Amino acid sequence: MSSLAEGIGDPQVRNRGTIGGSIANNDPSADYPSACIALNATIHTNERKIEAAKFFKGMFETALKKGELIEAIEFQIPEKSSYQKHPNPASRYAIVGVYVAKHKGDVNVAVTGAKSCVYNDKEMSKALSGNFSSSSIDGMDLDSSEMNSDMHASADFRASLVVTQAKKAVDAC
Repeated sequence: MSSLAEGIGDPQVRNRGTIGGSIANNDPSADYPSACIALNATIHTNERKIEAAKFFKGMFETALKKGELIEAIEFQIPEKSSYQKHPNPASRYAIVGVYVAKHKGDVNVAVTGAKSCVYNDKEMSKALSGNFSSSSIDGMDLDSSEMNSDMHASADFRASLVVTQAKKAVDAC
């Protein structure tokens, strides 16, 4: 988490922004939502507790209700984890960011920047749960049809970046 936070934006953003604000905004390229998904976070609000897997709904959309405020975020501590991203050189937002977390029973591969909303890549998670080695996802070809495409990266390039960053994350664990 600390290395993820160190790579966010510039000093003004890192020193004034909050993790709660970041996940409430749910920017498709934000870093903190991937940590929430990878680390099986529970978001505590003034009204309820929400599992991260049910919290992020779509681009800039969350499960928060009107007037509901985030008070705390609880993370599971993994056996190993790493966050790797290919940042936009100007904003440092993730063109693609991948947070790999190995828990006792499974592996989560949370991806940000690639689609309209952060997500857990089930195919890579399953492959890494069976064999926690970057070789287990070698040659994996992701479907790019739902990937973002803009002046920074095409959908196909983002799909290849997801695999590349996931391999880097596994190797860094």
